[in-house]
Amino acid sequence: MNKDLLILGGGPAGMAAGYYAFKKGLTFSIIEASKEVGGNCKTLSMGNFKYDTGAHRLHNKDENVTHTIRSLLKNDIHKVSTPSTIFWENKRLAFPLELKSIINSVPLPILLKIIAENVFKNFKRRSTHNNFKQYAYDIYGKTLSNLFLINYTEKLWGENTELLSSTVSGNRLKGLNFSSLFKSIFSKKNMNENHIDGSFYYPKDGFGSIFEALFSYVGKENIFLKNQISKIELISNNDYRISTKNGKVFHSKKIICTLPPNIYMNIIKPSPPLELIEIANSLKFRSIRLSVIGLNREKFSDSASIYFPEKKYPFTRIYEPKNRSKHLAPKNQTCLVVEVPCFINDKIYKMKNETFNNYINSFLFNEDLILKDEILQQQSFFMEHAYPQQLVKDNQIKKVISFAQSLPGFAILGRNANFKYLHTHDLFNYAESCVDEMISDLN
Repeated sequence: MNKDLLILGGGPAGMAAGYYAFKKGLTFSIIEASKEVGGNCKTLSMGNFKYDTGAHRLHNKDENVTHTIRSLLKNDIHKVSTPSTIFWENKRLAFPLELKSIINSVPLPILLKIIAENVFKNFKRRSTHNNFKQYAYDIYGKTLSNLFLINYTEKLWGENTELLSSTVSGNRLKGLNFSSLFKSIFSKKNMNENHIDGSFYYPKDGFGSIFEALFSYVGKENIFLKNQISKIELISNNDYRISTKNGKVFHSKKIICTLPPNIYMNIIKPSPPLELIEIANSLKFRSIRLSVIGLNREKFSDSASIYFPEKKYPFTRIYEPKNRSKHLAPKNQTCLVVEVPCFINDKIYKMKNETFNNYINSFLFNEDLILKDEILQQQSFFMEHAYPQQLVKDNQIKKVISFAQSLPGFAILGRNANFKYLHTHDLFNYAESCVDEMISDLN
């Protein structure tokens, strides 16, 4: 099969690339290892409940992307203004942090220390941020960071924040500092609603419906599911041969690769330099295990997400799908998704489903967050290698990315391929740029 373009991977990035390839008239194939598209952005069902495999949302940061997705969903998408909260010492604080919320929740001696640290740090020269801990301290000061940000981040990524890259939070902390906390006292606008966690667009039937719509738009004839790629061969300067484990072979002059570096660097032929393969193989990905709980109550909270920074809880976040769309649960019932970050070799990842769910429930019962009698049904879901773990030492990934980008007609696209945090609107923008570049070369 000879096509203008081959797209390796049918996750969010690959499907976005497929959208623009189809729209711009290219012949192409999307090659995906699993039985469905969407990657980690799927909407699943549990009885009468629906839930996403992550607290996904569409941020209205690019009008063209928002318009594209609205068109795909035939406007079956709505704006949600539902801020998030932090659960700390049995109190709920606004997220992003607001000074009013901190004053009402933190003991006075600690509050005075937070204020003093942030006043005095303004007189210091701002240092470069060699790791996430330095970055957090520079934004919020040591005490406030240690209360809410450091513990949470270490639990989320499974690593000391001194070893984590300063970019690990993406742009979630962009524009947030103690000055913005102070201004929030006098602001009439809800700071939380302006933050990416507070106001967003969300599809009626779940975030996965975006990629189901893309599947329909692109056409199933252009998507090859259950085809794990086994080899990427550069036969000549302008010809690639892609082979899959079940015997299919594809040819093209142009490749958009959304696979993670530790996969594509090991199947490219001729083989890349050993040093680069070793760098790619040293990268680590964080996995996620979900406990999904159907409850016989109308509502659990008014929050889009509830964050749990304290290390005594194994989970980092609870989200309630119904707070994104009322169509995801029956009228008088609701569903919770409890998110537990882990590595695939961790004990909690290997627990039997019933053991895992009971373990999660024990914390929820202990904090009186839910009652045993109101649980209607419960299940567990695994996401292996869900997110790239960005360590300071992983700056060497730039060498791998540079090598991949130096290959003729070869582009890398997406969160896992580039080993960095990206939002949906970023993926669509980068996908269009990638496809436009391929078209320019073909012409």
